[in-house]
Amino acid sequence: MRLNPIRAALAAVLAAVCAAASAAEQVSLAETLLFESDHLASIREPLSLHYAFETRGSLQPEYRDDVEVKIDVAADGGKRVTTRYFTGARQRDFPTIEHARGNPVLLYFLDRDIRQMQRLTGGNSLYFQKHIRFALADKAEVRPVRFRYNGAETAGREIRITPYADDPNNVRYRELAGKRYVFILSDAIPGSIYQVRTVVPDGEAGVLIEESLTFQRASAR
Repeated sequence: MRLNPIRAALAAVLAAVCAAASAAEQVSLAETLLFESDHLASIREPLSLHYAFETRGSLQPEYRDDVEVKIDVAADGGKRVTTRYFTGARQRDFPTIEHARGNPVLLYFLDRDIRQMQRLTGGNSLYFQKHIRFALADKAEVRPVRFRYNGAETAGREIRITPYADDPNNVRYRELAGKRYVFILSDAIPGSIYQVRTVVPDGEAGVLIEESLTFQRASAR
């Protein structure tokens, strides 16, 4: 499994999710779609990709914010990517990625999610990273999906995992053990990532935490 530039930039915080596998390890379809595909292949001119972030649920305050991914295109077609994640006091600026292929919002979302799991449970971030990676490698559900974007029905692929449900140690964070991750990708969306969503259910109808990052639009730069 080749370590692409985006994954290299985040190796320190997402090593278990994005570490290069041994030559003998088979890469799953979910891993290929999320980490080994050229999400930026269709982008031929400088663009800014805009995403809306939302969090709600009974376990933390509800709020909304936005994310912007700026993509510059070199003469040889190479992509240079700079990301502003959130605004104001929450804003995080990530290092520029040269020769990018993957869309960094995916890993930045997971980075924040893992740090939040660590904060809520007192657990180790590597522990949560490991379970996400193993779930994507062995237990992911991948299926065709259709969703509404810009008033039209759009085709894509949905990936679902529940990385902590079967963990024998989840008694230490039982409330969060049912957490599921949903990724929606589509070639019709600039940057390929339409939505990343996590849900921690609270009984049959309630929600402890639900967070999502959803593509809104692309604008010329």
